Amino acid sequence: MRLLRKILIVIFTIAVIIGAFAGLGYTGYQYVQNQKKLNEKIRTTQAVRGDLKVVLKESATLKPKKSVEIKSKVNGRIVDLFYDAGAEIESGSVIAQLDREEYIRELELASKDLERAQQEWDGLTPFGEIVTDPEVISPTQTEKLVDQILIEYGARKVNYVNMRKMYARNLISEKALDDARISYETSWVAYHHAIRAATKALGDAELQYDQAEEDLRETTIKSPVSGVLTKVPVDEGELVQGTGGFSAGTVLAEVADLSEMEALVKLNEVDVGKVKVGNPVTLSIDSQEDVEFDGCVEHIAPSGTEVNNIVIFEVEIALKDRLPFFKPEMTANADILVDM
Repeated sequence: MRLLRKILIVIFTIAVIIGAFAGLGYTGYQYVQNQKKLNEKIRTTQAVRGDLKVVLKESATLKPKKSVEIKSKVNGRIVDLFYDAGAEIESGSVIAQLDREEYIRELELASKDLERAQQEWDGLTPFGEIVTDPEVISPTQTEKLVDQILIEYGARKVNYVNMRKMYARNLISEKALDDARISYETSWVAYHHAIRAATKALGDAELQYDQAEEDLRETTIKSPVSGVLTKVPVDEGELVQGTGGFSAGTVLAEVADLSEMEALVKLNEVDVGKVKVGNPVTLSIDSQEDVEFDGCVEHIAPSGTEVNNIVIFEVEIALKDRLPFFKPEMTANADILVDM
């Protein structure tokens, strides 16, 4: 029995050793096969330098690239508005009419002032120019002159000429001749002073008339450009301020060219440093969930504006497409692709 037990123990030990070697061999085989497969899957390539890209997600506002605010140059009350917001208009279209009565009265007064100034000038210049030799004025012409200064100037010139002739014949004293000369020279100075005053008065009257005429013309408000009326923020009967003087003027309407739109994004001073002109932008609008449209950064404001203690820079994004649902002031989502 003892011999049989020893034989069984030896056989069992040999079996365990054989099994262990078999297991190690299989494990080694599997390891080698796995390494071969791994080497087949892994491919190597040469390392190159690249840029990391980051997307800035911002809110944008759609704006027309070209828009014009229409203002009146004169003060007045609106008596007629000819278009509503959304209307398409041409350059020269009449947008509004202000009350004309006051400006018509001013033009009439300016016309009368101009007429009086012209008569004064004509009275001093019967030949259309300054009189240098009043002796040529005939009595008939003198009777028609309006300005007494010219009449006196002519009379004193004639008297002085006669006194010189009489003095040459020893008919008057030297003092009498001097008195005649001084009287003539005084009238000459008075005449030329009157000419200067009349010239200035005529020029001022012409300017006032031209201004009154222009003011009356400016009561009819016309659009300087063609486009779509995006805003008409006034009503008939409303008083408006003109752009003259120190007033910025009341906006009567805004006209925009909707064929070319852009998106405006406001970035803080941290993010704006990452953005460069030409960066691609992908935009979308909440109301058009499945539509994306492309753009690129076109302009970055050179200076910022402080808003709630944060410096904000405005960035203009040019849109590559003009989609039919674009409306001014729409809010869009803008993904700006920038380099790190």
